[in-house]
Formats: sequence, C-alpha cells, structure tokens
Amino acid sequence: MGWILVLSPTGVALLLILMELQGGHTKPCYVPKYRRLAYGISSDTWTRARKELESYELLTMHRIPQGGDFDYRLLRNAYWINIERLKEVPSLGIFGQ
Repeated sequence: MGWILVLSPTGVALLLILMELQGGHTKPCYVPKYRRLAYGISSDTWTRARKELESYELLTMHRIPQGGDFDYRLLRNAYWINIERLKEVPSLGIFGQ
C-alpha cells in the first residue's frame, strides 16, 4: 500500500501495466508495440515512468535480441518488476518514515 503514496500516477500506471504483462513469466518480457498502443501511454510518459520505477529499484530493464537465426536481430527492451521490492515498505520522506 505504501508505494501508491510514493509513486507518481504515471509510475503507478506503468507498474500495473508491467505487472499484468509479467504475470506468470519467469524472465523479463518484451512489450510488443500493439500492446503499448492498447494502453494509450505515450512514449515520453512510458520513459518517464520507467525511469521512476528504476530509480526505486522496482523495475529492471534488459536488452534482448528479437528475430530468428536468418532475420536481422534487433535489441528490444524487456522489463522485469521486482515483486520482492514491492513487498518492502517505502520511505515516505516528509511523512516521517
């Protein structure tokens, strides 16, 4: 519950999006463009929220190759939410914790 008081609304939105996408996976996931568009979050908002989540060590971003052996291989961002970190109580700064 404490993280909702610390994160910005866009940080909370991206956290929920990535948790839904991560559900059941055991390694970082690439988010296809059509899925990003379905959530209606601009690239700028996604980037700002990603940096915020990374700053709190809630999110880790990896670069993974996409494409087959005979395709041009692109590096894509893959995301992983640190569920154990979410279970910790965040420091609320001015609120005295």
